[in-house]
Amino acid sequence: MPAGGRRPGAGRKPSAVRAAAEQKIRLRSRELVDQAAREGVMPLQIQLEYMRHVWAAAHQGPEPDMQLMKEAAAAAAAVSPYVHPRLSALTAKVESVTTLSDGVVDARFAALLDTLSRLPVPDEFEPDEPPALPAPLEDAAE
Repeated sequence: MPAGGRRPGAGRKPSAVRAAAEQKIRLRSRELVDQAAREGVMPLQIQLEYMRHVWAAAHQGPEPDMQLMKEAAAAAAAVSPYVHPRLSALTAKVESVTTLSDGVVDARFAALLDTLSRLPVPDEFEPDEPPALPAPLEDAAE
């Protein structure tokens, strides 16, 4: 039986080394961002202020300056990934009555009825439509 040497599967996995290196990069990036924030204006703030300034300048005359509007739109496009989340990052939870259990449907229906019962009812209800005419009597034709 061998006492030492190289054994298959022994040692640190290569992915652990890569993950540690990526973690160091993320920490260093965060340090740089924090330092820049302490020292003054951030690049995102500069871009947003530039976009707003150009947009305001485009609308100073009686007619909007299309060239300046295009420049403001380009600045907005450059900033938007940092300001607005992508729609794919948001998840929509869609439920149908067929996927819900009976208890959940009953609870939601009871909550809806409770909400409706708390709505104020006017003293005199006046419908938007005039009242319907009475039905003709069958014996009247004779």
